[in-house]
Amino acid sequence: MAVMLSSLLLLTSVQLAMGALLRYEDYRRSSMAVSASAEATDGFSHVDGGYDRACRGADSNDNSASYYTSHSNVPSLHQCKSLCRQDLSCSGIEYKTSSQKCEVWTRAVEASAAATGFMCYSFDRHDFEQPMENQACRGADAGDNLESYYTKYWNIAALSDCKSKCREMAGCTAIEYTEENQRCEVWTRVVEATKSYSGYDCIRYRPYDDYCSHFLSFAAFQNSTSCLQIDGCRWIFVENCPDCESMFGPESELTGCRSWAPAEFCEEKLYNPAAAKNRDDVSVIYEPITHYKIEQRYGITGDPKPIQARCSHWCDKSAPHECKGQVRALNAIRGTNYGGRFIPESFMGIDGYRGDEFNGGKDEGYLYDQTPY
Repeated sequence: MAVMLSSLLLLTSVQLAMGALLRYEDYRRSSMAVSASAEATDGFSHVDGGYDRACRGADSNDNSASYYTSHSNVPSLHQCKSLCRQDLSCSGIEYKTSSQKCEVWTRAVEASAAATGFMCYSFDRHDFEQPMENQACRGADAGDNLESYYTKYWNIAALSDCKSKCREMAGCTAIEYTEENQRCEVWTRVVEATKSYSGYDCIRYRPYDDYCSHFLSFAAFQNSTSCLQIDGCRWIFVENCPDCESMFGPESELTGCRSWAPAEFCEEKLYNPAAAKNRDDVSVIYEPITHYKIEQRYGITGDPKPIQARCSHWCDKSAPHECKGQVRALNAIRGTNYGGRFIPESFMGIDGYRGDEFNGGKDEGYLYDQTPY
């Protein structure tokens, strides 16, 4: 009888484990899709898998020093990406953690070569929307076309040259271009309308840092619902934090309708500047940073429900114990690493930690948030 009971318990345990693994496989597949969308969000894409690959030009042997600028003592991949974003001509990066060497490429990365320890990414700034073909740019309506809205350039042979004019002009919001006449208009007024015009294309510009902030001057866009109707815009707000302005800066400069990628906002706009001011004790940042919340759309046509997230931080337990800001999904699925696989806590029959108890990687156990960014 005892043997039969033991066998029954063993069979039940195996069945439960198999069921958990099957449910985990479904979860893992969905997580892989989320990871791919996160990569697309920040503009960086792996070249030939990305890892153990060095960047090259036209083919695996094309590695002219004129293609890139080399930076030494760059402590993290995130900072290498930041150097790329600061260079308007950046087309990709190559990074090696052990040597802390970062190459910012300005020639298109079309190939790679096998190289242990190197990572290669191409970069698309995604700073221009899809062209509105056969449409001329306009202001408030189709008849609003004051010359004060734009600067006109002639003999612009390529669309890419017109885009460069826009990137170089402070406050650019859009371009209007006609290849036939080699005519380029660089707009500094927000384009709210277009007018049908054969051979002309109107293309809105949305730089990484401030495209969506142009809409903050319009009362109609000073709320989450309207902001999230604009492609690429997120709504950022802070809740119940009297110390946040002294820690991170004026609320008006960090909230509202913004283009900032959530991960870069949490790290570069909040955590890094605050850490520089509080080098002796960065732990004072850990609680205030969680009061900043971000909303954005899923990116699925017709789905009105926004994703919600908050800023947080994470510290690496291994040397050099680097800490950084990061974004976490609200109501994230938490779990543990078991045999190299993420097992959600609901499959394990454990409660896990509440969000306010997780302190950025300093817990004795390992706890992971699966975040859609």
